[in-house]
Amino acid sequence: MILTTACHVILVFLDNEKPYVSCPKEIDTSTDIGKGTADISALLNISDNSGYVDVSGNTTYGFEFPIGKTVVSFVARDPSGNNDSCVLTVIVRDGETPEIICPENITKDTDPGEPTAILMWPLPDATDNSGRVHVTSTHQWGSDFNIGITVVTYTVSDPSGNIAECFFIVTVTDNENPILKCPNNIEASTDHRKPTRLVDFPLPNAADNSGHVTLNGSHIPGSRFPIGTDVVSFVARDPYGNTQTCKFNITVIDDEKPTMICPESIVTFADPGKTTSVANWPIPTASDNSGGVVKLNNSHDPGILFPLGKTVIFYTATDQFGNAYTCNFTVTVIGDETVIQFAVGKPYVTDDCLTWMAMKLHSM
Repeated sequence: MILTTACHVILVFLDNEKPYVSCPKEIDTSTDIGKGTADISALLNISDNSGYVDVSGNTTYGFEFPIGKTVVSFVARDPSGNNDSCVLTVIVRDGETPEIICPENITKDTDPGEPTAILMWPLPDATDNSGRVHVTSTHQWGSDFNIGITVVTYTVSDPSGNIAECFFIVTVTDNENPILKCPNNIEASTDHRKPTRLVDFPLPNAADNSGHVTLNGSHIPGSRFPIGTDVVSFVARDPYGNTQTCKFNITVIDDEKPTMICPESIVTFADPGKTTSVANWPIPTASDNSGGVVKLNNSHDPGILFPLGKTVIFYTATDQFGNAYTCNFTVTVIGDETVIQFAVGKPYVTDDCLTWMAMKLHSM
């Protein structure tokens, strides 16, 4: 009989070999374009004799690292519980400039009666890869802008100090005419013995929303105006070419009568054997302050026969504006009957007789 024996051997192989993990000590990089992070994927060099390894780290970012400094500890473990670790410092810098888009240029008229315009515009759209921006402006939204051109600049910055700017132009135009108020129409008489009148009138009231206005007129106060109606015009102009015109009338009236001097009264004797006499006198001359033609009308002409007694002669001078002046003198004709009555001592004595007597006595 052959006796045989058998045994079983259990071989247990223990893996006491650590995995291998290596990483760079520090990575200094910039954010990915348009992002607030940097993708760092090829960081680790990992191996293990078992062929299996699990890697974990103390970051919740995975392999997307935010802007700033992040310290990451990586631990590699194999199925046998062997482990190895490495420490990595990741510095992500934001070198990307923010983006900002300003509104279009704005043109606006001044507010009524004001030298400015209140302006409001769509606020600029500002973005940054970091997701955080700070926006400032040279001018406040809804503020007053003066007449002319103003450049409004917006500046956007991110936490890393990257800055971008945009601007737009605000043009405020003054298309508002000045305000101008002329005096009321003026009516005045000519100065004494002159064909004109010195008229002093108040200057018009002129104002403009810009605060600046110049005034020009066709006449100045204290000018002389002829007989008739003159139109006085004034123009107010602001620095931006806007104008306003007003007008008023100055009417100079000639209500002064012409001047005229009549001849002295005349005393004459009737022609022998007649009851009439011819009387002559110089025709009066008339003048008028207007300098125009003076029309002369009279009741009798020189060189005609006048009857016994007293006749009143009238002359009337009328200027072209209807002003009239009248003067008069008398023609007295003395006849023989008057002389006879005086000589015989009858009580009938006329004024003509007394005049005749005075003339006789004067001639003796």
